[in-house]
Amino acid sequence: MIYDKRLGTFECIATIGAMTIIPLILTLPTLATNYFGTASFLHAVYSSIIAGIAFFVLVRLYKRFSSKDILDVTEFSLGKFFKYFTGLLIIIYLLAATTITISEFNENARIILFTETPSLYVSILFLIAVFVGSVIGLQGIFRASAIVTPFMIVGFIAMFFSLVPNIDLTNLTPIFGNGLKEVFVNGTFKISAYESLALIFLIAPNLKHFEKTAKGSFLMIAFFILTAFFLIFSIFSYPVLKDNYLPFYELTKLISYGRFIQRVESIFIILWLIATFIYLSVGISFAVLVFNKLFDVKKSNWTIFFACLIVLILSRFLTSYIDILKIRELVSIYISPILLVAYPLVILIIGNIKLKNYKHKEKKYAH
Repeated sequence: MIYDKRLGTFECIATIGAMTIIPLILTLPTLATNYFGTASFLHAVYSSIIAGIAFFVLVRLYKRFSSKDILDVTEFSLGKFFKYFTGLLIIIYLLAATTITISEFNENARIILFTETPSLYVSILFLIAVFVGSVIGLQGIFRASAIVTPFMIVGFIAMFFSLVPNIDLTNLTPIFGNGLKEVFVNGTFKISAYESLALIFLIAPNLKHFEKTAKGSFLMIAFFILTAFFLIFSIFSYPVLKDNYLPFYELTKLISYGRFIQRVESIFIILWLIATFIYLSVGISFAVLVFNKLFDVKKSNWTIFFACLIVLILSRFLTSYIDILKIRELVSIYISPILLVAYPLVILIIGNIKLKNYKHKEKKYAH
Protein backbone atom coordinates (compact mmCIF):
# COMPACT_ATOMS: atom_id res chain seq x y z
CA MET A 1 0.00 0.00 0.00
CA ILE A 2 1.50 3.32 -1.11
CA TYR A 3 -0.79 5.44 1.10
CA ASP A 4 -1.99 4.24 4.50
CA LYS A 5 -5.42 5.91 4.84
CA ARG A 6 -8.88 5.34 3.41
CA LEU A 7 -10.15 7.65 0.67
CA GLY A 8 -13.80 8.39 0.01
CA THR A 9 -15.41 7.38 -3.28
CA PHE A 10 -16.59 10.85 -4.28
CA GLU A 11 -13.33 12.43 -3.12
CA CYS A 12 -11.41 10.21 -5.55
CA ILE A 13 -13.85 10.76 -8.42
CA ALA A 14 -13.72 14.52 -7.84
CA THR A 15 -9.90 14.59 -7.71
CA ILE A 16 -9.48 12.58 -10.90
CA GLY A 17 -12.08 14.82 -12.60
CA ALA A 18 -10.36 18.01 -11.42
CA MET A 19 -7.00 16.76 -12.71
CA THR A 20 -8.51 16.35 -16.18
CA ILE A 21 -9.41 20.05 -16.33
CA ILE A 22 -5.74 21.05 -16.71
CA PRO A 23 -4.81 19.32 -20.02
CA LEU A 24 -8.35 20.12 -21.21
CA ILE A 25 -7.83 23.83 -20.66
CA LEU A 26 -4.20 24.01 -21.77
CA THR A 27 -3.22 21.74 -24.67
CA LEU A 28 -5.79 19.10 -25.63
CA PRO A 29 -7.90 21.35 -27.91
CA THR A 30 -4.78 22.69 -29.65
CA LEU A 31 -3.35 19.22 -30.28
CA ALA A 32 -6.74 17.92 -31.41
CA THR A 33 -7.09 20.80 -33.89
CA ASN A 34 -3.70 20.04 -35.43
CA TYR A 35 -4.49 16.35 -35.92
CA PHE A 36 -8.21 16.13 -36.59
CA GLY A 37 -9.33 19.61 -37.64
CA THR A 38 -13.12 19.87 -37.73
CA ALA A 39 -13.42 16.22 -36.63
CA SER A 40 -11.95 16.98 -33.19
CA PHE A 41 -15.26 16.53 -31.38
CA LEU A 42 -15.94 13.32 -33.32
CA HIS A 43 -12.53 12.04 -32.22
CA ALA A 44 -13.30 13.04 -28.62
CA VAL A 45 -16.34 10.75 -28.76
CA TYR A 46 -14.35 7.97 -30.47
CA SER A 47 -11.40 8.24 -28.06
CA SER A 48 -13.83 8.15 -25.11
CA ILE A 49 -15.17 4.82 -26.38
CA ILE A 50 -11.65 3.42 -26.93
CA ALA A 51 -10.43 4.71 -23.54
CA GLY A 52 -13.52 3.29 -21.85
CA ILE A 53 -12.99 -0.16 -23.33
CA ALA A 54 -9.27 -0.17 -22.45
CA PHE A 55 -9.86 1.16 -18.93
CA PHE A 56 -12.63 -1.27 -18.03
CA VAL A 57 -10.61 -4.22 -19.35
CA LEU A 58 -7.84 -3.13 -16.96
CA VAL A 59 -10.35 -2.65 -14.12
CA ARG A 60 -11.79 -6.13 -14.76
CA LEU A 61 -8.32 -7.68 -14.66
CA TYR A 62 -7.40 -5.63 -11.58
CA LYS A 63 -10.50 -6.68 -9.64
CA ARG A 64 -8.72 -9.69 -8.12
CA PHE A 65 -5.88 -7.44 -6.92
CA SER A 66 -7.92 -4.50 -5.59
CA SER A 67 -6.33 -4.91 -2.16
CA LYS A 68 -2.90 -4.20 -3.70
CA ASP A 69 -1.41 -1.19 -5.49
CA ILE A 70 0.16 -1.55 -8.94
CA LEU A 71 3.68 -1.94 -7.47
CA ASP A 72 2.61 -4.96 -5.42
CA VAL A 73 0.81 -6.44 -8.42
CA THR A 74 3.95 -5.97 -10.54
CA GLU A 75 6.08 -7.72 -7.92
CA PHE A 76 3.63 -10.63 -7.84
CA SER A 77 3.49 -10.85 -11.65
CA LEU A 78 7.07 -10.12 -12.73
CA GLY A 79 9.27 -10.05 -9.63
CA LYS A 80 11.09 -7.44 -7.58
CA PHE A 81 13.22 -6.03 -10.38
CA PHE A 82 10.13 -5.00 -12.35
CA LYS A 83 8.56 -3.60 -9.20
CA TYR A 84 11.45 -1.13 -8.97
CA PHE A 85 11.43 -0.57 -12.72
CA THR A 86 7.69 0.20 -12.68
CA GLY A 87 8.05 2.46 -9.65
CA LEU A 88 10.81 4.48 -11.33
CA LEU A 89 8.71 4.77 -14.50
CA ILE A 90 5.81 6.12 -12.42
CA ILE A 91 8.05 8.64 -10.65
CA ILE A 92 9.57 9.86 -13.94
CA TYR A 93 6.16 10.11 -15.59
CA LEU A 94 4.61 12.03 -12.68
CA LEU A 95 7.52 14.46 -12.40
CA ALA A 96 7.53 14.95 -16.20
CA ALA A 97 3.76 15.59 -16.21
CA THR A 98 4.02 18.12 -13.38
CA THR A 99 6.99 19.84 -15.06
CA ILE A 100 5.12 20.18 -18.36
CA THR A 101 2.01 21.42 -16.55
CA ILE A 102 3.79 24.09 -14.50
CA SER A 103 5.56 25.24 -17.69
CA GLU A 104 2.25 25.44 -19.59
CA PHE A 105 0.68 27.22 -16.65
CA ASN A 106 3.50 29.78 -16.58
CA GLU A 107 3.22 30.61 -20.26
CA ASN A 108 -0.55 31.02 -20.15
CA ALA A 109 -0.59 32.80 -16.78
CA ARG A 110 1.86 35.38 -18.14
CA ILE A 111 -0.57 36.15 -20.97
CA ILE A 112 -3.68 36.36 -18.80
CA LEU A 113 -2.61 37.29 -15.26
CA PHE A 114 1.05 38.12 -14.71
CA THR A 115 2.07 40.02 -17.82
CA GLU A 116 4.98 41.80 -16.12
CA THR A 117 6.04 39.09 -13.67
CA PRO A 118 9.04 36.85 -14.48
CA SER A 119 7.95 33.24 -14.93
CA LEU A 120 10.47 32.08 -12.30
CA TYR A 121 8.60 34.01 -9.60
CA VAL A 122 5.28 32.53 -10.70
CA SER A 123 6.74 29.00 -10.57
CA ILE A 124 8.28 29.50 -7.13
CA LEU A 125 5.07 30.94 -5.63
CA PHE A 126 2.95 28.16 -7.07
CA LEU A 127 5.33 25.38 -6.04
CA ILE A 128 5.44 26.79 -2.49
CA ALA A 129 1.66 26.36 -2.39
CA VAL A 130 2.02 22.83 -3.81
CA PHE A 131 4.69 22.02 -1.22
CA VAL A 132 2.39 23.14 1.60
CA GLY A 133 -0.49 21.14 0.11
CA SER A 134 1.68 18.01 -0.20
CA VAL A 135 2.91 18.39 3.39
CA ILE A 136 -0.68 18.67 4.65
CA GLY A 137 -1.37 15.34 2.95
CA LEU A 138 -3.43 13.65 0.30
CA GLN A 139 -6.62 13.59 2.34
CA GLY A 140 -6.65 17.39 2.48
CA ILE A 141 -6.11 17.61 -1.31
CA PHE A 142 -8.82 15.02 -2.02
CA ARG A 143 -11.28 16.80 0.28
CA ALA A 144 -10.54 20.12 -1.40
CA SER A 145 -11.32 18.45 -4.73
CA ALA A 146 -14.64 17.17 -3.37
CA ILE A 147 -15.57 20.77 -2.53
CA VAL A 148 -14.37 22.38 -5.78
CA THR A 149 -15.40 19.80 -8.40
CA PRO A 150 -19.19 20.21 -7.93
CA PHE A 151 -18.73 23.91 -8.74
CA MET A 152 -16.84 22.89 -11.88
CA ILE A 153 -19.69 20.57 -12.89
CA VAL A 154 -22.27 23.31 -12.33
CA GLY A 155 -20.01 25.72 -14.23
CA PHE A 156 -19.79 23.39 -17.24
CA ILE A 157 -23.56 22.90 -17.31
CA ALA A 158 -24.21 26.64 -16.96
CA MET A 159 -21.62 27.34 -19.66
CA PHE A 160 -23.31 24.92 -22.03
CA PHE A 161 -26.76 26.50 -21.71
CA SER A 162 -25.33 30.04 -21.78
CA LEU A 163 -23.47 29.40 -25.04
CA VAL A 164 -26.24 27.59 -26.92
CA PRO A 165 -26.99 30.75 -28.99
CA ASN A 166 -23.33 30.83 -30.11
CA ILE A 167 -23.28 27.24 -31.36
CA ASP A 168 -22.92 26.79 -35.10
CA LEU A 169 -22.93 23.11 -36.08
CA THR A 170 -21.43 23.94 -39.49
CA ASN A 171 -18.14 24.45 -37.61
CA LEU A 172 -18.11 20.67 -37.10
CA THR A 173 -18.05 20.06 -40.84
CA PRO A 174 -16.54 18.43 -42.78
CA ILE A 175 -17.44 15.72 -40.27
CA PHE A 176 -14.30 13.63 -40.82
CA GLY A 177 -11.92 16.59 -40.75
CA ASN A 178 -8.48 15.55 -41.94
CA GLY A 179 -9.72 12.12 -43.04
CA LEU A 180 -11.15 8.83 -41.79
CA LYS A 181 -7.70 7.32 -41.37
CA GLU A 182 -6.51 10.17 -39.16
CA VAL A 183 -9.57 9.97 -36.91
CA PHE A 184 -10.22 6.23 -36.64
CA VAL A 185 -6.79 4.67 -37.27
CA ASN A 186 -4.09 7.12 -36.21
CA GLY A 187 -6.42 8.53 -33.56
CA THR A 188 -7.02 5.18 -31.86
CA PHE A 189 -4.05 5.57 -29.52
CA LYS A 190 -4.54 9.27 -28.80
CA ILE A 191 -6.38 8.75 -25.51
CA SER A 192 -4.09 10.64 -23.14
CA ALA A 193 -7.02 12.87 -22.11
CA TYR A 194 -7.92 10.01 -19.77
CA GLU A 195 -4.45 9.69 -18.22
CA SER A 196 -5.61 10.63 -14.71
CA LEU A 197 -7.57 7.34 -14.55
CA ALA A 198 -4.22 5.61 -13.94
CA LEU A 199 -4.38 7.06 -10.42
CA ILE A 200 -7.01 4.39 -9.63
CA PHE A 201 -4.33 1.68 -9.72
CA LEU A 202 -2.15 3.55 -7.23
CA ILE A 203 -4.94 4.08 -4.70
CA ALA A 204 -6.86 0.81 -5.20
CA PRO A 205 -6.16 -0.49 -1.65
CA ASN A 206 -7.39 2.82 -0.19
CA LEU A 207 -10.78 2.66 -1.90
CA LYS A 208 -13.97 1.47 -0.25
CA HIS A 209 -15.61 0.74 -3.60
CA PHE A 210 -13.01 0.05 -6.31
CA GLU A 211 -15.32 -0.55 -9.29
CA LYS A 212 -17.75 2.21 -8.32
CA THR A 213 -14.88 4.70 -8.09
CA ALA A 214 -13.48 3.54 -11.44
CA LYS A 215 -16.84 3.95 -13.22
CA GLY A 216 -17.56 7.31 -11.61
CA SER A 217 -14.10 8.65 -12.49
CA PHE A 218 -14.45 7.65 -16.14
CA LEU A 219 -17.89 9.25 -16.41
CA MET A 220 -16.64 12.43 -14.76
CA ILE A 221 -13.76 12.78 -17.22
CA ALA A 222 -15.98 11.95 -20.20
CA PHE A 223 -18.47 14.62 -19.09
CA PHE A 224 -15.79 17.33 -18.89
CA ILE A 225 -14.08 16.37 -22.16
CA LEU A 226 -17.17 15.93 -24.32
CA THR A 227 -18.87 19.07 -23.02
CA ALA A 228 -15.76 21.22 -23.48
CA PHE A 229 -14.89 19.83 -26.92
CA PHE A 230 -18.44 20.21 -28.22
CA LEU A 231 -18.59 23.86 -27.12
CA ILE A 232 -15.10 24.76 -28.33
CA PHE A 233 -15.37 23.16 -31.77
CA SER A 234 -18.99 24.11 -32.44
CA ILE A 235 -18.52 27.76 -31.51
CA PHE A 236 -15.07 28.54 -32.92
CA SER A 237 -14.25 27.84 -36.55
CA TYR A 238 -11.28 25.65 -37.47
CA PRO A 239 -9.08 28.51 -38.81
CA VAL A 240 -9.59 30.47 -35.57
CA LEU A 241 -8.73 27.48 -33.37
CA LYS A 242 -5.57 26.67 -35.30
CA ASP A 243 -3.86 29.78 -33.93
CA ASN A 244 -5.57 29.87 -30.52
CA TYR A 245 -3.56 28.34 -27.66
CA LEU A 246 -6.18 28.88 -24.95
CA PRO A 247 -9.62 28.42 -26.57
CA PHE A 248 -11.34 27.44 -23.33
CA TYR A 249 -10.52 30.81 -21.80
CA GLU A 250 -11.79 32.60 -24.91
CA LEU A 251 -14.99 30.57 -24.59
CA THR A 252 -15.68 31.93 -21.10
CA LYS A 253 -15.30 35.50 -22.37
CA LEU A 254 -18.41 34.99 -24.51
CA ILE A 255 -20.60 34.41 -21.45
CA SER A 256 -22.62 37.26 -19.93
CA TYR A 257 -26.02 37.59 -18.28
CA GLY A 258 -27.19 41.09 -19.08
CA ARG A 259 -25.54 44.03 -17.37
CA PHE A 260 -25.29 42.41 -13.96
CA ILE A 261 -23.20 39.27 -14.56
CA GLN A 262 -20.23 39.83 -16.82
CA ARG A 263 -16.50 39.01 -16.84
CA VAL A 264 -17.27 35.33 -16.12
CA GLU A 265 -13.71 34.48 -17.16
CA SER A 266 -12.55 35.67 -13.73
CA ILE A 267 -14.40 32.69 -12.18
CA PHE A 268 -12.73 30.45 -14.76
CA ILE A 269 -9.31 31.77 -13.69
CA ILE A 270 -10.02 30.94 -10.03
CA LEU A 271 -11.10 27.39 -10.90
CA TRP A 272 -8.09 27.05 -13.22
CA LEU A 273 -5.71 28.02 -10.40
CA ILE A 274 -7.35 25.55 -8.00
CA ALA A 275 -7.34 22.74 -10.58
CA THR A 276 -3.65 23.38 -11.32
CA PHE A 277 -2.88 23.25 -7.61
CA ILE A 278 -4.72 19.91 -7.30
CA TYR A 279 -2.98 18.44 -10.38
CA LEU A 280 0.50 19.42 -9.24
CA SER A 281 -0.05 18.47 -5.59
CA VAL A 282 -1.38 15.02 -6.49
CA GLY A 283 1.41 14.42 -9.03
CA ILE A 284 4.22 15.40 -6.65
CA SER A 285 2.61 13.64 -3.65
CA PHE A 286 2.34 10.32 -5.47
CA ALA A 287 5.84 10.61 -6.94
CA VAL A 288 7.11 11.01 -3.36
CA LEU A 289 4.93 8.20 -1.98
CA VAL A 290 6.12 5.77 -4.67
CA PHE A 291 9.74 6.78 -4.01
CA ASN A 292 9.27 6.29 -0.25
CA LYS A 293 7.77 2.83 -0.77
CA LEU A 294 10.46 1.67 -3.23
CA PHE A 295 13.37 2.73 -1.09
CA ASP A 296 11.74 2.29 2.33
CA VAL A 297 12.06 5.98 3.19
CA LYS A 298 10.10 7.27 6.15
CA LYS A 299 7.72 10.17 5.52
CA SER A 300 9.77 13.35 5.30
CA ASN A 301 9.04 16.89 4.16
CA TRP A 302 12.53 16.99 2.65
CA THR A 303 11.55 14.42 0.02
CA ILE A 304 8.61 16.62 -1.00
CA PHE A 305 10.89 19.66 -1.04
CA PHE A 306 13.41 17.97 -3.35
CA ALA A 307 10.60 16.78 -5.67
CA CYS A 308 9.33 20.38 -5.95
CA LEU A 309 12.89 21.60 -6.52
CA ILE A 310 13.41 19.07 -9.34
CA VAL A 311 10.18 20.20 -11.02
CA LEU A 312 11.22 23.85 -10.66
CA ILE A 313 14.67 23.25 -12.17
CA LEU A 314 13.34 21.15 -15.06
CA SER A 315 10.63 23.73 -15.83
CA ARG A 316 13.33 26.39 -16.39
CA PHE A 317 14.43 24.46 -19.48
CA LEU A 318 10.93 24.76 -20.97
CA THR A 319 10.62 28.45 -21.71
CA SER A 320 9.19 28.20 -25.24
CA TYR A 321 5.49 27.37 -25.53
CA ILE A 322 6.13 25.68 -28.89
CA ASP A 323 8.66 23.36 -27.22
CA ILE A 324 6.21 22.65 -24.40
CA LEU A 325 3.54 21.65 -26.93
CA LYS A 326 6.00 19.39 -28.76
CA ILE A 327 6.95 17.61 -25.52
CA ARG A 328 3.30 17.26 -24.45
CA GLU A 329 2.56 15.87 -27.91
CA LEU A 330 5.41 13.36 -27.63
CA VAL A 331 4.23 12.21 -24.19
CA SER A 332 0.57 12.02 -25.27
CA ILE A 333 1.11 10.06 -28.47
CA TYR A 334 4.04 7.74 -27.79
CA ILE A 335 4.48 7.39 -24.03
CA SER A 336 1.02 7.57 -22.42
CA PRO A 337 -0.61 4.70 -24.39
CA ILE A 338 2.32 2.37 -23.67
CA LEU A 339 2.87 3.31 -20.03
CA LEU A 340 -0.78 3.73 -19.02
CA VAL A 341 -2.45 0.96 -21.06
CA ALA A 342 -0.14 -1.56 -22.74
CA TYR A 343 2.34 -2.06 -19.88
CA PRO A 344 -0.30 -2.46 -17.10
CA LEU A 345 -2.22 -4.81 -19.39
CA VAL A 346 0.80 -7.13 -19.67
CA ILE A 347 1.34 -7.00 -15.89
CA LEU A 348 -2.31 -7.80 -15.13
CA ILE A 349 -2.62 -10.61 -17.69
CA ILE A 350 0.49 -12.33 -16.29
CA GLY A 351 -0.73 -11.71 -12.73
CA ASN A 352 -4.15 -13.22 -13.44
CA ILE A 353 -2.57 -16.28 -15.10
CA LYS A 354 -0.26 -16.81 -12.10
CA LEU A 355 -3.12 -16.34 -9.65
CA LYS A 356 -5.25 -18.85 -11.55
CA ASN A 357 -2.39 -21.37 -11.54
CA TYR A 358 -1.89 -20.94 -7.78
CA LYS A 359 -5.58 -21.53 -7.11
CA HIS A 360 -5.55 -24.55 -9.41
CA LYS A 361 -2.57 -26.04 -7.50
CA GLU A 362 -4.26 -25.34 -4.15
CA LYS A 363 -7.38 -27.22 -5.28
CA LYS A 364 -5.22 -30.07 -6.57
CA TYR A 365 -3.37 -30.42 -3.27
CA ALA A 366 -6.63 -30.11 -1.34
CA HIS A 367 -7.97 -33.21 -3.11
